[in-house]
Amino acid sequence: MARALHLLVNRHAGAFTRGMTVESVVDGLEAAGWSPITVTDISDDIEAGIAEACEIPGDAFAIAAGDGTVAAFATALSELDSPPPLLVLPAGTANLLAKRLYGDGDMDSVIATSAGYEPRKIPCGRVDGRIFLIAAAVGITPAFAKARELLREPPHDGRLRAIWRYIRAGVRSLTTRYIGFTIDGETHFRRARAAYVSVGRMGDAHAQGGESRFEPILEVYAGRPFGVVDLSIMLARAAFADFKHQKRAWRATGHHIEAHSKRRLPLIVDGEPGYANSPVVFELIEDALCVMAPKA
Repeated sequence: MARALHLLVNRHAGAFTRGMTVESVVDGLEAAGWSPITVTDISDDIEAGIAEACEIPGDAFAIAAGDGTVAAFATALSELDSPPPLLVLPAGTANLLAKRLYGDGDMDSVIATSAGYEPRKIPCGRVDGRIFLIAAAVGITPAFAKARELLREPPHDGRLRAIWRYIRAGVRSLTTRYIGFTIDGETHFRRARAAYVSVGRMGDAHAQGGESRFEPILEVYAGRPFGVVDLSIMLARAAFADFKHQKRAWRATGHHIEAHSKRRLPLIVDGEPGYANSPVVFELIEDALCVMAPKA
């Protein structure tokens, strides 16, 4: 039986800039068994587009966008009473949530099998009023994220000075800010310059054997990197779950985490940079989001 689907599209997402079209996505979803399909283009005004889409009834939502836009839509859905499940299409650059749900499945394979997916509730985190589906970070300045965006968007003429300014601001952030933590009401006595808070445990980030890993816990990975190179090494080790012999890094888990600093803290939520006032509070929300996922 066909099911109605409302699709949100951000044409600035990576897959569209690489040649994918909205028409091809709609055609693929129809061939998979979704019908009717309505579309909201949120490219020019993401906030207004999300608000408009939340007013449209349907059996399910789908979103073809990057991780930051997916997280923004998840935040809006979390405020609705009994929202429809969300089908996340891997249309961005990193596609972190899609990888947790579908492993290495590409856009075509996800679309082709999507009508057979089932609703499934997953935990999320919340920080500074926003939902994060994968991770949020403090102390890793948004200047690095801004420099990355400038590098990714040609032309680069006239931007090199701005890129260098943001990178210098990032280095200063890594060497001057110290952050203290309270985890589930207990003070943690090891301070940090940078901390990464993930939903579930790091190292379990991808779908394995057809089942996504979403342990209902927040994990903190924090440390005192002395520069960009030191930070890169720490994150590379974390990506391969190699946490041993890291003298300047530590891990802890909890459901309620507070990050304290004497100044406002740089905050990155699922790749979207900003700032937040201290203390920055991270909360675990179990069964926060209903997604369409393969049968377990």
